[in-house]
Amino acid sequence: MYGRNRELKDINNQLDAGFWTLIVGARRVGKTSVLKVVSKEKNGLFIDGSTCITVSDLGNRIIDAISSGIKTKITFDVKVVKAEFEKRPLRTLEQFLRDLPEITIALDEVQNLNDPTFTKLLSVVYNESKIKFMFSGSATGMMKRLLSDPSMLGRPTEQVEIEPFDTDTSKGFLKNGFETCGIEYKEIEVDEAVKALGGVPGWLSYYGAKRSQGITHENSVNQVKKNAKAVLNDELKNLGPLELAIIKAISSFDKGGSWTEVKALSSANYGKRPDDKSLKRSIDSLTNMKLVRRTNGKYELVDPLYKLTRE
Repeated sequence: MYGRNRELKDINNQLDAGFWTLIVGARRVGKTSVLKVVSKEKNGLFIDGSTCITVSDLGNRIIDAISSGIKTKITFDVKVVKAEFEKRPLRTLEQFLRDLPEITIALDEVQNLNDPTFTKLLSVVYNESKIKFMFSGSATGMMKRLLSDPSMLGRPTEQVEIEPFDTDTSKGFLKNGFETCGIEYKEIEVDEAVKALGGVPGWLSYYGAKRSQGITHENSVNQVKKNAKAVLNDELKNLGPLELAIIKAISSFDKGGSWTEVKALSSANYGKRPDDKSLKRSIDSLTNMKLVRRTNGKYELVDPLYKLTRE
């Protein structure tokens, strides 16, 4: 997997040492791709938890995945097990997981789980089974709880952050993709694409996909930016007024803004001067969501394309 050797090595080492891994990062940086690669290397089970709200949802997803793709030493009737889930979801899933041999289960987008019995399930799994878990997702909901209080898992955890590529890695990522797909390109096009789109692999991959369709460099960049603006504006609808004011303020700086600068612009955008406690709480929230980061005393956007939402 291009550009992620260090992260893959770290996660594999953590799992081998008996830790469960929490994978965090901004949207579109490649958390899911990393999770899938490690899961495959471990001959494990990848679960898309984006639509799992309850333990019953998760249990059904695990049963389906095992029955369709993972070889184990146990045999079971899918219909019978699912029928038991309807009656006693937690107890049935606990027993089912106890019976599994040693296996790694990768839970993607776990933040949507809204079931208080989930952490109890994890504690039972740790104490009474050979299963190892990896988790990924946005730092909200259940993922936020796991990050803020890892002891809820009942065992040691490690956190791995997947960050956007730096400039050189971004260029190498595009070049590798072009050469693999036999797409002709110019060095200046790669330079311009990275400068315009930043280092988020999702946007770079989208640009590469457009180029593979025969679309010109300039039109590909413009189409990615148009799509990104719509997607990011939609995502920002989930933020509060002060958080939106902060995002708008930080997007005004080319190389990040200091606390004083961000506070001044946020106040102008917010329509009133927030107190320091409220401002810090909102900035911390945006940092936890991986929308904002602090580098060398300056606050900056993790994904520079959020600047498009100002237009």
